[in-house]
Amino acid sequence: MGVTPSYGLIATEGVFPLSWSLDHVGPLARSVADAAILLAGFTGAPLSWRERQLAGSASG
Repeated sequence: MGVTPSYGLIATEGVFPLSWSLDHVGPLARSVADAAILLAGFTGAPLSWRERQLAGSASG
């Protein structure tokens, strides 16, 4: 599952540009919950209580 966040939400430093109008940086994850945790980490947003609980559980 992938997330395409708003343009500019995540820094593109170090990303090789292919198309300035189409390039977006976002997480690829196994679940929506995992993608939410990754997106929060990429943007520096604080995790909610539920996301903290999910982040602490092992998956796989």
